[in-house]
Amino acid sequence: MRRHALTTRLLAAATALALSAAPAAAQLTASWYTGVPDGGGPAGTHPTLGGPLQNVFCTTQLTQIRFTDRTVLGNFLAANCPAGSVPASALQGYSVAVRIVGTLWAAAPGTYTFGGRIDDGNRFWINGALVRNAWHDQLNDYSFAANLVEGANTVQFDYYANSHGSSVFTMALPTGVAIVPEPATLSLLATGLALAALATRRRRA
Repeated sequence: MRRHALTTRLLAAATALALSAAPAAAQLTASWYTGVPDGGGPAGTHPTLGGPLQNVFCTTQLTQIRFTDRTVLGNFLAANCPAGSVPASALQGYSVAVRIVGTLWAAAPGTYTFGGRIDDGNRFWINGALVRNAWHDQLNDYSFAANLVEGANTVQFDYYANSHGSSVFTMALPTGVAIVPEPATLSLLATGLALAALATRRRRA
């Protein structure tokens, strides 16, 4: 009886430890701004949208970065921001900037390659290191390599859509990297602990 009680307590303690060590679900927080921050544009300034990063009109959560055109971008803002908060230009998918911050989860340490398509300016930081700086008008595919540690990695992605173009911002995460950590590891651990406890009870029965 005492051994059974001890096994139960050990199982509970091990499960609690696994839960405490598991990563919290990490989403990316996107702060949306009017204008182009820090003088973005073809020649370092924009004829109509210059100035610092300011005038936040909405904050949203992202589980992916996939704005494939200005209509998708405008529809996202209309659906996720308070009514009346989004400037008319942003609803049409231009003259808008965003700063995305949060955590990416890596299954193992190493160098990972990120990529996607962009229109217009963009700059990316991972774990405080600037890994891409293309703060100017453009429309092209991009890629960059970054070193990630196992587990949590802090990120910041800046992007602006100019007053012309298609307003595209997509990012494909490499294999082994996720915005929301997979719960499989925790589930397998809990299942293994439960089976071990059951086997112990059967041997002693």
